[in-house]
Amino acid sequence: MTNKHAFSNQQINALIPSTEYDCDYVFYFLRYIRSYFQSIGGGTGSGKGIVNKTLFSKTRINILKDKANQQRIGAILSAYDNLIEVNNKRIKVLEQMAENLYKEWFVRFRFPGHETAEFENGIPKGWEYQRLSKLLDVRYGKDHKNLEDGNIPVFGSGGIMRFGNRALFNGESVLIPRKGSLNNIMYYNGPFWTVDTMFFSVPFIDFFAKYAYYTLSKIDMESFNSGAALPSMTTDILSHFKLLVPDSNTLKAFDSFVSILFEQKKALEKKNETVIKQRDLLLPRLMSGKLEV
Repeated sequence: MTNKHAFSNQQINALIPSTEYDCDYVFYFLRYIRSYFQSIGGGTGSGKGIVNKTLFSKTRINILKDKANQQRIGAILSAYDNLIEVNNKRIKVLEQMAENLYKEWFVRFRFPGHETAEFENGIPKGWEYQRLSKLLDVRYGKDHKNLEDGNIPVFGSGGIMRFGNRALFNGESVLIPRKGSLNNIMYYNGPFWTVDTMFFSVPFIDFFAKYAYYTLSKIDMESFNSGAALPSMTTDILSHFKLLVPDSNTLKAFDSFVSILFEQKKALEKKNETVIKQRDLLLPRLMSGKLEV
């Protein structure tokens, strides 16, 4: 839903409610019956369902007529989405703060104590370039088809694909796409699974994972693509990357600062998960009339 000026292509059915209907209510009602559209959408050779304009226009729905009630329902549900949006904006701010700190310390070299630090060959004394193979143990992901559903995230190159019942690793890790979106470097701390198109890595150095995440994110992985049809990365290519490794005290200090931001981000993501569950439980009860407003 959008309340701003927008364009849509031929793959979008745009619906503009008349003045007798509340726009928020119509939006959430369509979300409520989206399984119906999925059922009539069929599929194409690419596996995508299609609800064309003719089919969409012929659909008849039993909608609440009282606009005052529509507005109350729309206001209740939109309050949940507004809270989610606010939390997402706060998450973006935290992400930007952490990235700015990385740039300040390790790109501009304005880390704590930089005023008195000695530099050799353009880098602080005591820092050195090392091959990635000496810094991270890069491991292959595995097929997830035999996993049962659970609460452990399963990562593909595009992000979380599903949730399974077993973990491939538990701890801090930098996730590196092996095929597909090669630049989509991710960081995760906790139990997780990566599919066979993803690498995950285990740091050899204390307090290194978050620093490695930001450092690898600055590399254009696509430029090292080894695949013909599908973009691909190999362990051999990764092993030859050289990363600048700060001294242990600076690494520990950086990890301490950004860990606070990461924990705040994680707390907001958990809040959003709870709000989404509450909204999705409330939606069918409000739309079906089981819960009066």
